[in-house]
Amino acid sequence: MRCITLGVALQDEGFSVTLLCFEVPETLIDRAEQFGLVVKKRSVMQADEGLGADVLTFSNRGDVVVFDGYFFDYRAIAEVHQSDRFVVVIDDNGDLAESASHLIVNQNLHANKAMYCNNRYEPRLMLGCEWALIRSEVGRVRDSVQILERRGVFIAMGGTDPLEITPKISSRLVERTGLPVVAAGGFLGGSTLSPLEMAQQMSRAQIGVIACGTTTWEALCLGLPIVGVVVADNQVGVAKSLRENDFGDFIDCRSEIEVEKILTRVSELLNDKFRCQYLSKRGSSLVDGQGARRVASVISLSLS
Repeated sequence: MRCITLGVALQDEGFSVTLLCFEVPETLIDRAEQFGLVVKKRSVMQADEGLGADVLTFSNRGDVVVFDGYFFDYRAIAEVHQSDRFVVVIDDNGDLAESASHLIVNQNLHANKAMYCNNRYEPRLMLGCEWALIRSEVGRVRDSVQILERRGVFIAMGGTDPLEITPKISSRLVERTGLPVVAAGGFLGGSTLSPLEMAQQMSRAQIGVIACGTTTWEALCLGLPIVGVVVADNQVGVAKSLRENDFGDFIDCRSEIEVEKILTRVSELLNDKFRCQYLSKRGSSLVDGQGARRVASVISLSLS
């Protein structure tokens, strides 16, 4: 999803964009093609031997190659880097901190220079939420948000809701709060909400129960106070940064789904209007939704 977001911004800078993926759901292929992006299938997975050669087959010298994933092999990235391609790495937790690259993007609040101090290639670093790759639909509804008109709870547990948290809490939230509850199923889970409808629902809700991935930054961009939920190891950094910087709190559900804790945190926030208003203003000030445009502009200027 965020590669599509960056791809659209790169198109606006004059690039031709191809998404080279091993496996993509039809809904995301359709979304990419609606924006004029080309989607092609790789023959190997991220960590497989031959990834570098596969990427080189689909690209030309001077092309920009963006890597976004948790399992890419350093050797494959280095092979592409050595072949006179301009390499950009999107990294969330330092997994690719020492990769051969010209630019590294870490859009998260916990990103810092120390994570990349051992990278001998000395890439330019774009760190923090000003670089967050926020979908265009979020930006379209951002200015229409009216805090006092918000009502209800919005749930987003990622592309698939791997722990099946949504059905465990949605009806309980209705019972506990008496408010409407809207859940986004995620693209991989067959969501009934379009990307625009999802953004609109987030902008109208009072509280969001959000898995601590990219949707976290979309929610903050829309001024939605959130209760963060950790459903995977790669979300811990985002979750802790929310708490440490007073942008919200989180509940770790990796080993046990803490339904009652989630319900209690939502109820507490709903009953504290001043806290909600504080978090709303603080979140929208942190994430302005222009990150994809900024990243695309830096890539373009780096090649000129």
